[in-house]
Amino acid sequence: MVTRVLGRLDVSTARSGDIQLAVTEACANVVRHAYPDASGDVLCECEATEDEVVIRVSDWGVGWDRPSAQPGLGLGIPLIERLSDHATHSHSHGITLVEMRFARRGAAQSAAT
Repeated sequence: MVTRVLGRLDVSTARSGDIQLAVTEACANVVRHAYPDASGDVLCECEATEDEVVIRVSDWGVGWDRPSAQPGLGLGIPLIERLSDHATHSHSHGITLVEMRFARRGAAQSAAT
C-alpha cells in the first residue's frame, strides 16, 4: 500500500525506502506491543502536500503506560525518529498515535540542488 501511494506522489526511490521502513517499524510496534492479549486494529493514514508526506499510524491498544508483554530491543522509535524529518508519538483517549513527517525531497537530494 505505502509503495503504491509513494509512487503516485513521485517520491524518490531513496526517500520512499526511508518512509517505507519507518512505516513498517511503526506498524510492527503495534503488532508487537499494542494488543498483548488479543488481536486489534491499526490505522495507517497518509497525507501529502507539495513539500511533505505525513504518515499517521494509530491503534486502540494498551498505550505507552503499560510495559510491553514482548519487549524488544527498543530500536523502533529511535529508527523512526532518524528516518523521518519529524516524528511524534502520543497516547490520548485510548488512541496511540505515531506521526511521521517526511520532506518530499530527501536531505541529500535537497543539498545537491
